[in-house]
Amino acid sequence: MKVRIEKIVYPGKSLAYYNNKVVFLDEGLPQEEVEIKILKEKKNFSEAQVLKIISKSAYRKNPLCKHFKICSKFQYIEYTQQLKIKEFFLKETSQRIFKRELNASKILASPLEFRYRNKGIFSVIYEKNTPFLAYHIPNTFKEFIKIDECYLFSERANKILKETLNKTQIYNLKSIKNIEVRESFSQKNILINIYLKDKKEFDAINKLNINAENVLLSLTHPKLNPPQILEYKVLKGKDFIEEKILNFYFRVSISSFFQINTFLLTELLSDIIKYSELTGKEKIADFYCGVGALSIPISKKAYKIFGIESEYSAIRDLKYNLIKNSVYNYTIAEGKVEDFCDYILNKGIDLLILDPPRTGLTNKVLKSILKFLPKRIFYIACDLATLSRDLKVLDSHYKIKDIFLYDFFAQTPYVESFVILERKV
Repeated sequence: MKVRIEKIVYPGKSLAYYNNKVVFLDEGLPQEEVEIKILKEKKNFSEAQVLKIISKSAYRKNPLCKHFKICSKFQYIEYTQQLKIKEFFLKETSQRIFKRELNASKILASPLEFRYRNKGIFSVIYEKNTPFLAYHIPNTFKEFIKIDECYLFSERANKILKETLNKTQIYNLKSIKNIEVRESFSQKNILINIYLKDKKEFDAINKLNINAENVLLSLTHPKLNPPQILEYKVLKGKDFIEEKILNFYFRVSISSFFQINTFLLTELLSDIIKYSELTGKEKIADFYCGVGALSIPISKKAYKIFGIESEYSAIRDLKYNLIKNSVYNYTIAEGKVEDFCDYILNKGIDLLILDPPRTGLTNKVLKSILKFLPKRIFYIACDLATLSRDLKVLDSHYKIKDIFLYDFFAQTPYVESFVILERKV
């Protein structure tokens, strides 16, 4: 069966038509003719796999690895074209959901097209008693693909991951489930966290000689994925890494969220500082504040900062980071945003910073914003669909002043956005 690719749609599926029915493909650039195999038939569309490229686009390139469709499915697309596709995603997704086409003032490319990720969790599978790193195949529960090297991570991180596998085999760790790597590019150190399912193995190991600066051993729930840490111990170094961005230091523990592209986070923070336009009199709220990466850089130019965070590890890191960066005007609400949003927004907030999870804002948070109407909003999002949905709600009282895109996720269909909203007069 042959089809011609019409376009790539968010979040990364190629679209074609066959007998006037939409077909979503796992790859393919516009105007390419491809041979496909239908995998699933739905009422209004089909899902298919590309078997052969009959006519190639000028923007197609050879991917670096065989597993690219699992972790970085845009590897086969020239990088400059990836950026154009992501700008198109913003326009099309906003038009479909928000009913208005949004355009970015700029899109910043990642300084590193590969080797930029500072965090990753790999599954571990065994073949003939030999452990291999693996990625979980999407939409399956028990299927994996072996990984020899992942080009989204640094060469040193890949080398240490392989060394970790070898050492776990030497120490006869049979219940290993996952290996996590975190890397600080500014401090040039790596944290390795090994997840075990067996309590006896966990208790027995107190030393593991690996050439990472920090080595942890975690006991995880045997059936949960992603892994849930029940308890952990430090075998070497510390249970966190530190990253320096601009002139600010951030401690990030194993369970704390941090943007995966440190290089572009520098650009985002620079823009947040630039466009905050603070005079020293403003009250700022930072919802989902995490370790404080977005609000600490502007804290000393504000009168007061109110942060809300529910994760214990992030709260612990945030308190450390406030002291490390000599920030004394920051109040932390320890809990869910939904539980504190009314209380904090009622204080007369001049700037609200939002960096929610991929699912976006809940109805409770949106209603609170529209009730108290902070003067300005900085909305940082990694999902264009939920961003468009939330902007549609906020549109009744806010106007979009600017939109910037940052390619935090090079070689993938995803992009980070920074939307500046101002309250309508």
